[in-house]
Amino acid sequence: MKTAAVAVALLAVVAALAREAGPTGLEIKPGPKTMLPDEQEITADVAHGAQHGVILLEESVRDEDHGTTSEISFHMRAKILSPEGRGLADIAIPVERGASDLKSWWGRTILPDGRVLELPESELKAQSIMKSSAGEFQELRGALPGVVPGCIIDYGYVVHHEGVTSSTTVFLQREWPVKSIRYRWVPNRFLSAAYAASRAEGRSIQVVHDAKSVLVTGQNLDPVPEEPHMPPLDAALASVTLYYTTGEKADEYWELSAKRVDRALKLFLGNSAAVKDVLASAAIPADAPLAVKLQRAYEWIGQNMKNTALLSAEEEEADDESDNDAYNARTVLKAKEATSRQLDYLFAGMARVLGAEAHIVFAPDRTDRFWNKAFKSMGQFSYTFVAVRPPGAPERDLVFVDPGSGLPYGQVPWRATGATALVCTAKGSSSVVIPSASPTINRADTHVTLSFSDENETMLGKWARTASGAAGIDYRQWLRYLDARRRKETLDDLCGASGQVDVSAAELPDLDDASAPFQIACDIERSDMNVGEDIAWYRLPLIGPWWPETPQFTSATRVHPVIFDFPRVDIVGIDIAAPHGFKPKEAPAPVTLESGFGRYQLAVAKTATGFHVDRAFALSVLIVKPEEYGALRKFFDDVRRADETTVTFERDGAAR
Repeated sequence: MKTAAVAVALLAVVAALAREAGPTGLEIKPGPKTMLPDEQEITADVAHGAQHGVILLEESVRDEDHGTTSEISFHMRAKILSPEGRGLADIAIPVERGASDLKSWWGRTILPDGRVLELPESELKAQSIMKSSAGEFQELRGALPGVVPGCIIDYGYVVHHEGVTSSTTVFLQREWPVKSIRYRWVPNRFLSAAYAASRAEGRSIQVVHDAKSVLVTGQNLDPVPEEPHMPPLDAALASVTLYYTTGEKADEYWELSAKRVDRALKLFLGNSAAVKDVLASAAIPADAPLAVKLQRAYEWIGQNMKNTALLSAEEEEADDESDNDAYNARTVLKAKEATSRQLDYLFAGMARVLGAEAHIVFAPDRTDRFWNKAFKSMGQFSYTFVAVRPPGAPERDLVFVDPGSGLPYGQVPWRATGATALVCTAKGSSSVVIPSASPTINRADTHVTLSFSDENETMLGKWARTASGAAGIDYRQWLRYLDARRRKETLDDLCGASGQVDVSAAELPDLDDASAPFQIACDIERSDMNVGEDIAWYRLPLIGPWWPETPQFTSATRVHPVIFDFPRVDIVGIDIAAPHGFKPKEAPAPVTLESGFGRYQLAVAKTATGFHVDRAFALSVLIVKPEEYGALRKFFDDVRRADETTVTFERDGAAR
């Protein structure tokens, strides 16, 4: 996927910018209250993605040169072409303190017959979106009135925010066609600012700047559909990132950043005496291969050090919350706890003492963004790891590890795999793609037993799952973070609780062990089985809360590559006892599906008391190109049809 990017420093080199200056003024004001002749002529155009709506004009000004506050002005004018396009008329204005942040507002619907319906400011209601240590995020929400196909909507606002934003990414494309988009940024005059444009090649997009501001414009931009398992937005849509940074060129920035990280690592380790002492106490055999020594050191950290970023709710409550000076290897070893970054530094020091080459690696969360080297910010990265290899070994021998994560040696969080990462060395920076794990590493095994109550009024289910690698780590960390009440509610949901399903028992074995596979065990009772006395046969589906989620691709076409979370293996075994008074009929035929994307097997065997079912699914790829989408879709359609298999029981005697 090609990405064109350009970055230029602003204000730090005012003289150079003045030579390339362009007109950057932009005044935000309401559009006309009547439908213009060219707007009247716009109709649905499925061939060009305009079946639901068209954005006629979107314009914004983000003025951060107001001392301690920022002023954001916005204007949208669009035509609605179908009922599905009504979403364009849903208003969501980001605010910090509710309605007091809103300094100006207008919103109206221009109907095909010329009538104009206004949305008063008083009907915008504040809603909390998210709360965090940084504060509460709110939106003023509302919906423009009377929206019907053929109407024009026109709304805008001015809001004030505290401070400035370190970076803002402006996406220039939408799932709707965009006739015109304009975005002006006035950065704080006392900060060095820059921009990076991405995926602008081949499109009518222009970025001009002068000593005061940047103006981004786009004309007649094609829509970009939202698709399941698509790349992150910055890799799918044309965009411009506006941000504050230092004055170096991009290449220089990454070289200096990498060297700073390596210096921080050396400062943390000091003379390595503390690391050598702990390695001596770890009783690692001196004659063991280097790979074995590294794995033993990694396991020692997992067994003896707490990652303060991954404490359970109970551990956080029990923590004395006292400040400590755990800023180097000796102090974190004494405290027996450390941050994720400190654990990376600690393991890198151990690896170097053991004779390996070890470097700190910064990786993005590829579900959110890829690393854009033109965007000079370490804030792009969500993860730090350690890359180790024997001295002088080729890049293919690199092993990536994440100490303190609970993942085994050689595994890192799946959101960082398949993406390019920054490697920090004393000599500077390099880049490397972090490979995804083998499907067998990310494996889930589920065992299920199903039976019926004496009167066949309910089905009794017992199911348990053990999931290793990426298949279980997210669940483990999520549930550990929740308090006892929310954990119980979430556990019941995972077990399948609903109006027809009661959870009689539920457990999370070994949840306190951060390095153990994720485990869940559920006892459920389902009441809507409808096994009446007057029926001669009974059909039971195999799918239930124990069934692994399988991706669905409903669209016949595909624009973006398909990017899965991770390759994986799902194994399910089910023992089904016949309802009382019934016996099993013949088992369904086995199903085997082979493809370049994975493999699927379903085998049902008739037993003396019912049926035994074995299901095995393996997804072997991470990324699928759009031209391969048809074959991929067929494979998953076939999997879904096989999953809809039912087993049949017949009355053991005449129906009553």
